[in-house]
Amino acid sequence: MGHARRQHTKSRLGCQTCKRRKIKCDEFKPQCGNCARFSVPCDFSPIPAQATSLSPKAARRGRPRSDWASWAEQLRLSSAASAPRACAYSAKRLDIDSLELFHNFMTTTAQTLGDDVKLWSEGVPQLGFQHPCILDLILAMSSYHLARLKPCNAPRYLELAEKHSTFAIQGATEFLKHLDGETSAPLYVIAVLICFIALAKGPTPGHLLLVAEHGQISWLSLLGGVKFVVLTSGWPSIFSGGLADYQPQPEKEKQQEESSLSEPLVAGIEDWRLSLNDISNLIAVVGVQQVRNAYEHEMEVLLGCFESTFGKGRDSRQTIKGTMQAIMSWIYQLNDVFIEQLKNKDTIALIILGHFCVLLSTIERYWFIEGWARHTIQEILHISEACRRWLSWPLQYLE
Repeated sequence: MGHARRQHTKSRLGCQTCKRRKIKCDEFKPQCGNCARFSVPCDFSPIPAQATSLSPKAARRGRPRSDWASWAEQLRLSSAASAPRACAYSAKRLDIDSLELFHNFMTTTAQTLGDDVKLWSEGVPQLGFQHPCILDLILAMSSYHLARLKPCNAPRYLELAEKHSTFAIQGATEFLKHLDGETSAPLYVIAVLICFIALAKGPTPGHLLLVAEHGQISWLSLLGGVKFVVLTSGWPSIFSGGLADYQPQPEKEKQQEESSLSEPLVAGIEDWRLSLNDISNLIAVVGVQQVRNAYEHEMEVLLGCFESTFGKGRDSRQTIKGTMQAIMSWIYQLNDVFIEQLKNKDTIALIILGHFCVLLSTIERYWFIEGWARHTIQEILHISEACRRWLSWPLQYLE
């Protein structure tokens, strides 16, 4: 008498990962027990109609392979090729490293990213819980910060930073295709964090902040992403929804700026203005009208940045704390003609950039900007030693 066959309930609603491995799925959502055990993506989406027809090799029945761990590792490595999957996967991992990085961001890094601490310690993390690529950018920024705070462990933190940056960029690239009223806030945060991370990586040879060589991406190009989101969506759309409570207050910032310039006036012409006047004399003899107009425009904006930072009638002071908005407004308004001259390593363009380095140094209290001013002006001198004569005051200030 033969043995009765044991009844078996087939899992028809299991995840696609278990179905591909032909093992029973416990159908626990959002991540089944098998996928959780081996830390692999768990996909409960239905199989497209065209995917249900199996090839003869795929349809072959038999006992599933027992090397689940090996296959899971291969799936982890291949997941990087799929941006949405990679981004979702990285966000699901709750390993000790990620918890350490998130804790550091909430307790330390968020306090260093701008004047509006609540935006970075509350609003941005909340968006990160909704959009995994933002969470990865947060962890990457925290990693770079820890690399500076704990130099002995810098290699480990830099490796974590690169890993989370890779996941984030993959997800953000897909996200950028869908800019509308609902995505303007997260896309703005993504663009700003990408700019911060590019600065946090630190300067490298051939990188002049606004232009770069050796296949490097200039920081100006990344800032273009922020500018695109702002111009397309507008500030009211960006600071709505999840960021509605964190809209900047211009009046408060203006009061702080006036307070920082309360020192007595210094007699005589400001030292920074004297140096800028020398550049104006150079611009006056530029033969090409279009180039001359571009230089005059950049100098006018730069002059306003110096006045708002050091104050009219005051010499430059190394104790001054510039504002991110005032300093970056010059970069934000740069025209294409000036950038082209900078790419061509025109002397006047390089000299103007060298003077901007003084302003950049006034916001080095932001750790991710530290070192960029001195690096950039040294790169300028490496390109053209002839600039040194016109950069004597910026060099004196920075040294």
